[in-house]
This record gives sequence, C-alpha cells and structure tokens, in this order.
Amino acid sequence: MTKSNSSSKDALTTLRLLKRHIHKGVTIRALAAESGYSERTLYRDLAALQKAGVSGLVRDARSDKGKRRKVSAEVQKAVEGLCLRGDKPPVSWVHREVAEICREKNLPAPCYTVVLDIYHQLDRRLKVLAHEGDAAYEQEFDPLLRREAEHPNDMWQCDHKELKIWAVDHAGRTGKVWITAIIDDFSRVVPGYLLAVGKPNSMRIAAALRQGIWTKQDKDWPVAGCPDIFYSDQGADFKSTHIEQVAGDLHMQLVNTIAYKPKGRGKIERLFRTIMQMFCPKYKAMDKRSPSPLADVDAAFQKWLRSYHNRKHSEIGMTPMCKWLGDSFLPRLPDSLEALDLMLLKIEKPHKMFRDGIHLFKKRYSHELLTESIGQNFDIRYDPRDLSSIWIYGTGGKLICQATTQGIHPSKEEVETVISNRQRVKKRLKLDVKEKRSAGEEFLGGDSSNQSKQTNKESPKKTVRLRKHFHERN
Repeated sequence: MTKSNSSSKDALTTLRLLKRHIHKGVTIRALAAESGYSERTLYRDLAALQKAGVSGLVRDARSDKGKRRKVSAEVQKAVEGLCLRGDKPPVSWVHREVAEICREKNLPAPCYTVVLDIYHQLDRRLKVLAHEGDAAYEQEFDPLLRREAEHPNDMWQCDHKELKIWAVDHAGRTGKVWITAIIDDFSRVVPGYLLAVGKPNSMRIAAALRQGIWTKQDKDWPVAGCPDIFYSDQGADFKSTHIEQVAGDLHMQLVNTIAYKPKGRGKIERLFRTIMQMFCPKYKAMDKRSPSPLADVDAAFQKWLRSYHNRKHSEIGMTPMCKWLGDSFLPRLPDSLEALDLMLLKIEKPHKMFRDGIHLFKKRYSHELLTESIGQNFDIRYDPRDLSSIWIYGTGGKLICQATTQGIHPSKEEVETVISNRQRVKKRLKLDVKEKRSAGEEFLGGDSSNQSKQTNKESPKKTVRLRKHFHERN
C-alpha cells in the first residue's frame, strides 16, 4: 500500500485540528462539528498521533486505485490493444467489438463511456508510436543531444538548398539557383558559400570550402582557416572520394549525421530558413521567363550576408561576426596552396590548346608556358567567382600554370612578348631538327658532314654555256 499526496494533505489538516484539542482544549465534539469529520474518526486519529506521530495520520491509499473495478484486467487490456491498432479505429468500433466478444465469453461488457475513458487514459507516447509511426514519435519524444562548439572553426556544418530564384550562369545555363553554404557552429558566421545553377555536387562543396578557408579580400569578412570537424549529411557528394581527399589534405575530420535524422543539422537548416524568409522575397527573379545573371544574384547575396553577419542573433545574444572575433585564436591555414587548388571547380573533359589559346566560357586563356603545347589537351580547374584566370593541369595532375584571359586588342608589350616567344620556340625547334637529322644520318652511314664534303669533291663541275642568238649559230 502506498501513501498518496492527497493523504499527506489530509494528515496535515487533521494534525492542525488535533493541535487545537491538545494545546487549547477544544473538545473533539466541537472539532467534529467544525470539520465534518466524525468524532470516532478524530478519536482514532488522536490515538494514531500519540502512537506513531504524524506518519500515523497518513491513510493508506487503496490498493485498486487507478484500476477499474467493474472491468476485468483482460477486457481492459483488449480495449487498449484494439485502440492502438495501426489503422487507428474509432472508439465506437472498439466498443462494439469488445461488447460482442464479452457476450460470447459471458463477461460483463463495458459501456461506451468506459471504453472512451480507457482510450483517453492511454499514454500519448503509445498513441503517437502506434498511429503515426517512428518518425513522428522521434520528432516529438526523442531526447535531443545538443553539441556546442567550444571555439571558432571547431566545427563547420555544410548543406545544399534550392532557392526560389531563376538565374543564368556564365555558361548560358538557365535554372533555379542552388546554394551550398557552410556555417560555423560556434559563431553562426558563414565562412563560405557557392551559388550555382543546377543540382549540387562535390566540386561545389570543395569550392565553398576553398572560399571559407582562404583569406578574403573583403575586410568586413575576416573569417578564414581550416575547420577541425566538417559536419554534413549522408549525401553521396559529401561522402565522395574527392571530399575525402580534401579532408585528408587539410587534416579535418569528416562527420556525417545519422541517415534520415536531420536534427543534428539544425543550425544550417535555420540559416536556410532565414535565407528563404529574408533574402529570396526581396529578389524579384522568381520567373523562368526573366532569369537574372548569376553574378547579380551573387552580388546581392554578398550584400545581404554582410548585414546578416552584423545583426544580433537571438540564440547567441550578439552578432555572428562579434562572436567569431571575440574568441582570440589563430586560424589554422592549409600547409600549401596546392591543397586548396584541389577544391577548385573542375571541367569534366580536357580542353585543347589552340594557336590563340584555350577556349572556355566564351573567353580565351593563355600563358607563356603553353606556347610550346599547341594541340595538346589539358585538365582545367577554375574559381567560379573569378573567371579572369584558370588553372592548367598536365599529366598526373601536376599544376602547369595559371592562365589568364587574352584581350581582343592586345597591348604593345603583349605583342612583343608573343613575337619573342614565337622566335624563341622556332629557333629551339630548328636546332632540334638539325640535331635529329645529324643523328639519323650518322646512324645510316657515318659522319654526314664528311660525306657531304666528299660528294661535293667527286662531282664534276658543270660548265655554264651562254645562250646564242640565231644569227650567231654556225
């Protein structure tokens, strides 16, 4: 038998009444008339108080409290089981089924009100799990484990989101804009992002990482450094060998959230909701028939991002930029720029070096080191935010040079450089031809120079005869 809270309250009330009898001499009859208790009950409580103290006044709870005395345990269990069926049957159907079975087994059948009360007293967790499934149960009742980063660049979260903005990129493709964004878990600042047309891939993740890691030219955006942990979902692009290689080069740990459990990416999802609510409605390119240039969308987003970084965040109580700058630390930069070059966007197929340069994005790119490689194919990587130059890679993934765009009207210095390169290359090639010819002649029959001199000595001299006119011929 258990002691209930209500019994404890009743014991306290009884104690106060009996104190008036013990200390002030109020009769039991007067206390009974005042309180509504019987004299017999008060005399019994007085004896229990003198014998066991205050604990003697606490009455034992009923052993069947909370249980139905008119419904057997078997029937109640059957009602609960039928109410928790997956198709969520109505209570009226449960009542009819239970009543019919009770009649067959000669058991007392519960009325509809009793069945309804049994349903209402079921644990809500059981109802949600039985009727709505695991996902709904986890969303409402699973305990959350929140992990807070201890310092800037401790952990970055990354994900993709399709925006309701139509744009046309530098290659002429038209479509909805996708953003690949990174957020710092500690400060909520955005170290890097990438806006592009079409569905995302691992190259866009790498490009956003490159921007986030390297120092920016914008003084109002001093965020830089390599993260210790890179947190993302289970997408194929985040688990690709490319991102794995980048993580190995930058010495950062890749952590993927549990499949189909988005709770761990709450900060990046909240950022996307802020973008959808505050940036997208202000941008008017909502129609496929009137897309905006992707460069204009990017410029507008940079302006909005600057205001986001300097607006007070309700969760951290200060602006994200102040939070990032407030913790004195030195960002961990990559060991070499080559590690960052791996995160540039890569052209899928090799491009050929023509006489006037490499043709890409309706531009021509060239470099002094490529003048001797006309007709060869090269792998190309580029920064989508700066198309003034591209990175040229040769066989084995070795970086050759950074080629720049060639203007339509070259300067005098450029013309002189091209002419000197032509002459230099042609002179070197002529020497190579001469050396190879000499080696070939020597292999066939000795010294080619001596043979040419001997042939010149042995050949008879040709006499030159003057042409005569017809009147001189005899």
